[in-house]
Amino acid sequence: MTEGSLRRISSKKKVKFVASLKKRSSSTGAIRSSNERESETRETARFRLQFTQGDLHCRLSHNTPPGHLPRKLEWDTDLTLMNDEQRCALLIKFSDAMGIMSHPYRIVAEQGMIDLLSTATSVNSVMAALPAIVNGIRFTLLHPDQSKRVYALKIMCMLTSIHGCGPNLVPFYGRLLAPLRKYLHTDAENV
Repeated sequence: MTEGSLRRISSKKKVKFVASLKKRSSSTGAIRSSNERESETRETARFRLQFTQGDLHCRLSHNTPPGHLPRKLEWDTDLTLMNDEQRCALLIKFSDAMGIMSHPYRIVAEQGMIDLLSTATSVNSVMAALPAIVNGIRFTLLHPDQSKRVYALKIMCMLTSIHGCGPNLVPFYGRLLAPLRKYLHTDAENV
């Protein structure tokens, strides 16, 4: 091969590469890294699998008026009678899915977390799941969708309203301060 033919081949590759970059950058929506997309699809797939296998012990209630989305869950067991270990195991599963956006798993993840926290009566019923819940809150506060960030604040308020849980959150404040600061600077006027 001559030097001229090598230049032509490399210039053709550059043209193809630049054309492929233009196709990618012309798509609409927020630009996300491949790691973010992969993690979201992995967590969605894991949560979907747990939901379809019945590991979450709940299902969507379709007793809603026609044309409305179901926003209520039917639980296999009474949440007020659930022991602390079962509640913590479910809280960990639901907190891992706090950032899911795909329907109906978003509704299941959000409402499941709300139901579990609203029926928790003591700090013991959430203590083992607290690190996972804080990670879920942190991830959701950094989510690009504002409704998800508001949901994370709601979960945080529900946690602090559980008797004795507020002081146990103190060691986790360092992990929550940066996302809260970012939220306050970007969304304070929108809330």
